[in-house]
Amino acid sequence: MTTTAQKLISVIGKLFDENKKLKENQYDWAISNYPKGTFKDKLVIPSEMWVQMYCDLSTYIEDKCFPGRKTHDEYGQRTEESEDDFLEIVDNVEEIMSNYFIKGEL
Repeated sequence: MTTTAQKLISVIGKLFDENKKLKENQYDWAISNYPKGTFKDKLVIPSEMWVQMYCDLSTYIEDKCFPGRKTHDEYGQRTEESEDDFLEIVDNVEEIMSNYFIKGEL
């Protein structure tokens, strides 16, 4: 198994552990804000973990799609070319994540 796959399995394991700790009101919020029947099939992820997960996955995908490309300038700012691509990747990753997870409240 690759290191990336091991990291992803570790992150998902942490998600399940965190999900067990969620307060009852977060479940009520998720049930009231999503169409009937969808909540029971999805795992609620705390918003901080949601952001970390989509950032990690998006960065990994960007590195695989554009190997060796300079993504940041000397000041740490994203290059214009890489920013547009990265935002598109983030949108796609979040869309895929929303098929399996529910983003918890802040």
